[in-house]
Amino acid sequence: LFVRQHRYPMDQALLELPAGKIDDGEEARSSAAREMEEETGYRPRSLEFVCRFYSTPGFCDELLHLFHSDNLEATRTNRDAGEQIELEFHSLEKALEMAVRGEIVDAKTLVALFWLDWKRRL
Repeated sequence: LFVRQHRYPMDQALLELPAGKIDDGEEARSSAAREMEEETGYRPRSLEFVCRFYSTPGFCDELLHLFHSDNLEATRTNRDAGEQIELEFHSLEKALEMAVRGEIVDAKTLVALFWLDWKRRL
């Protein structure tokens, strides 16, 4: 499950995995579940912690937490005002092809796709 949304710094719509900021006092796992449901209308029934990583350590201190779920429950979205998001469903194989062709360029999404591909090969 991917989201396509306009990113103003690049002035284009990017295909990404759902993500968002951790609220004050919130744990990363709770934030991941909340953001997933708010943006997509799907709630993860379970979340597996994968890893955490700095997005661009030479430039900023943003620390991302990556979780995986393949067990989703349909609910409803609760997007921020003005948030324009389109949902897209792609298989891992198709998403990897899109990444190789340069159609997916978001770093967190690339990390997640390559991790899932590696995990499924074990």
